[in-house]
Amino acid sequence: MSDWNISNAGAALHKDALVWDMTLPWEASAAPDQKLEALLRLTNAGYNYITLTLALDWHDNETAFAVLAKERIWLSEHDDKFMLVETADDVLTAKGTGKLAVRFHFQGTNQIGADLSMVESAYKLGVRHMLISYNLRNRAGDGCLERQTADFQISASNTSPN
Repeated sequence: MSDWNISNAGAALHKDALVWDMTLPWEASAAPDQKLEALLRLTNAGYNYITLTLALDWHDNETAFAVLAKERIWLSEHDDKFMLVETADDVLTAKGTGKLAVRFHFQGTNQIGADLSMVESAYKLGVRHMLISYNLRNRAGDGCLERQTADFQISASNTSPN
């Protein structure tokens, strides 16, 4: 039996797998020991790769990039446990050394605004995906928190197949 109280076959499968979480809501203002505990809990649970949500729709560029810089520094101070990765091979290297591979993402694109050159800057600083329109409406589309007004009404009487 494994340390997780599962079968040896299950433990072997889990050990050989790459376990990813592409959206971990991250509170950059949390106490450093809380952040460390959260990431170590994921490492101990067998996660190999995570992306941290560093900015949301309502954060401006200044806030988003300040948080990005702060978290890059924080991770570099814990490079014995975590590895800021660039490639899929880096994820495998992190796994092989027992480290948690980390990347960043933004939920929403208001951080970029009308200046698409910010996409390259974000990428170079470790942001690997951005949800185009997540919570709030922006130039790309509606977010999931937007109230929508229907131009038509569907009633039970006009949904019948007859």
